[in-house]
Amino acid sequence: GPRDLSGGGWILLWGGLLAVWIALDRRHPTRLRLVAGLSIPLMTWAAWPLLNSGHGAYFRIGSVTIAGSLALLAGLWWLCRIAAKLVIEVEEKHERVAAALVILLGATVLYGVIALPAPRMHHAFLLGLAAAAGKRHETSHSMPQNAWYLTLPIALLLAWNVAHVYPENRRDPRNYDVAAARDYDAGRHELLDARMRHFQQRSPAERRTYYWRARKALTRGELRRASLALHAAIAPPFKEETLILPPPEQTAIEPLRNQLRDALSALDRPPGHIAFEAVLAQDSNLEGALDLMRLHLSPLRPQIPAMSPRVFAEAVAFLLRAPEAEEPLRAWDPEDLVAVLNRCGAIVEPAPTAFSAAALPLVLVADADLKTLSVRVFSGAQRHESSIPLEPALITPPRASVEWEPDLGMTIEGWAFRLRTTDDLIMTFEHRLDGSQHLVPNLEAAPATLEAASAIFVWLPTGDS
Repeated sequence: GPRDLSGGGWILLWGGLLAVWIALDRRHPTRLRLVAGLSIPLMTWAAWPLLNSGHGAYFRIGSVTIAGSLALLAGLWWLCRIAAKLVIEVEEKHERVAAALVILLGATVLYGVIALPAPRMHHAFLLGLAAAAGKRHETSHSMPQNAWYLTLPIALLLAWNVAHVYPENRRDPRNYDVAAARDYDAGRHELLDARMRHFQQRSPAERRTYYWRARKALTRGELRRASLALHAAIAPPFKEETLILPPPEQTAIEPLRNQLRDALSALDRPPGHIAFEAVLAQDSNLEGALDLMRLHLSPLRPQIPAMSPRVFAEAVAFLLRAPEAEEPLRAWDPEDLVAVLNRCGAIVEPAPTAFSAAALPLVLVADADLKTLSVRVFSGAQRHESSIPLEPALITPPRASVEWEPDLGMTIEGWAFRLRTTDDLIMTFEHRLDGSQHLVPNLEAAPATLEAASAIFVWLPTGDS
C-alpha cells in the first residue's frame, strides 16, 4: 500500500546509517571512508525532496513496520548464526545430526521462498546484514582497488531511483496507476476514489489521479463530475511541484473524451452545465466548444435590457475557463449568451448603481465536487480562486445545496457576498470600498454535505456599457 516502507526507502535509510558508520570508523581504509562520506550528501539529496514535497508519507514507518522489521532482522541473524555453527560442526567433526539440521534449515528457507509472499527489496538487504553479522572482523581488506570507483555511480543511481517513480516499475507502491487500474477493473470505485484522493493530497499538482476519477465517474453515469475531472486531468499543473507520475497520455485522454461526448449526446435534453465544453476549450478545441454551446441553446429567447455583449462574453468565457473565448463570444447575440448562463443555472441580476462599475461583471462560481469545494470569482479584471477540502464526516448529514447571498446594500466596509447552505455559512467574498477583494472561508463550517452542489451568481452593469 502507499503507506508501506518501500524497498528503495529502506535501503536509503540503512545505507545512510552504514555510510555514516563507515565514514566515522577509523578501522576502515581511508578510501572506503572517503567514498562513504561522499555518499552521505547524495543520499541526503535523495531524501530531502521526498520529505519536503509530501512524498515522505509513502515511506512512513509505523510501529508495526518497525516491530516487524526488528523481528525479521533478529530471526535472520539467529538463522545465520545457527547455520554457521552447524556448518562448522559438519566440516570439522562430520556430525550427521548437524548435517541433517543444515538440510532442514535449507528446506525451511526454500519453503519460505516458494510459499510465502515474494520478498521485498529491503528483505534482501536485511538478509545481507544478518549474513554479514556472522563474519569475523578482519583488519585487512582484500577488495580490488578499482571496485571503489563503482560506489559513487551506484549511490547516484540509487538516490535517483528513490527520488523518482518509474511507471514501468509496477511494484513501487508510489506507482498508483497499477492499483487504480486494479480497483477500476474490479469495480471498487469507492476504494479507487479514496486512493486517488490520498495521492492528490500528497501531490496537489498531480493530474493522472483526475484521469482515474473521470473514468470512474463516467462508468457511474456522473457526466458532470466526469467532465470536471477530465478538465483537471488535461490542465497544466497549477504548482511547480514534482509529479509522482507523468500526466496521462493523449492516447488515454482521447478515448475517454469520446466516450464522454457520446454519453452527453445520448441525453434527452442538454445538460445543465458547460463542463464538457470547458474540456474541449482546454484541449485546444475552442471552436468545437463554441459550436457545442450553440447546439444546446434553448429556442426560448430571454428578455434582457440593452447592453453591450462584452459583459456577457466576459461572464461566459469565465465559466468556460477560457479567457481566449471572450473575443469570439462578443460576436454572439446577448440573448444567446444569457441563455448559456441560464442553462448553467446562474442567477443573473443587475448590479446596484452604488456598486463599482470597474468591478463588473461580477461572476461568483461555487462547485462542490471531486471532494473539494472550489470557489472562483471574476470581478472586472480581477480573478480569485479558493478551495476547501470536503473531508468525510463521521456522521454524514443529508446533502445540501449552496447559494450565493449578496448584501442588499453597501455596508461601512463595502459589499459582502456569502456562500451558504440552509444552516451554515461556508465562505464570504468581500469587495471593500478601497477596491480590495478577499475570499474569507468560514473555518468552523462543515462542508462535507456539499458534494455535487453548484451555485453561480452574476451581477451585470445596468444600462449600456
